[in-house]
Amino acid sequence: MLEKLKNTFDCGIATVSVKSESMVEMSRIKAQIQNLQRQQTALTAQLGSELYEMWKAGTLDQERIEAVCGEISACEQGIMEQNRRMEQVRREEQQLLGVQPQAPTAQPSAPQGLFCPSCGMRNPAGAKFCIGCGAKITE
Repeated sequence: MLEKLKNTFDCGIATVSVKSESMVEMSRIKAQIQNLQRQQTALTAQLGSELYEMWKAGTLDQERIEAVCGEISACEQGIMEQNRRMEQVRREEQQLLGVQPQAPTAQPSAPQGLFCPSCGMRNPAGAKFCIGCGAKITE
């Protein structure tokens, strides 16, 4: 009886430990995503402003445009990487807790991916944030 109680208690402590570590990691990842989204928004505004100034001056600096677009693309890639990391943390938590991941269900042959409610861009299936504008995506 005492042994069973001890095992239950130990299991509860392990569960709390795993979940709290997972929660801390998820919070850190979400903060990184938000930081990348802010950078992306600032870079997009900067690009628009610089393009307008170039247009007013009657010149286009292709190298500068490509440099800023490259930075925006790097932010998008970073956001996607952090979303993948978040999924990995969820899977690791489930594995440590002994929870079986849900089997994928067969879906009709609709196009894969989710559409952003803000900008309409198609995003990879399972994306939590839009790769175009950074808005949160709800399934």
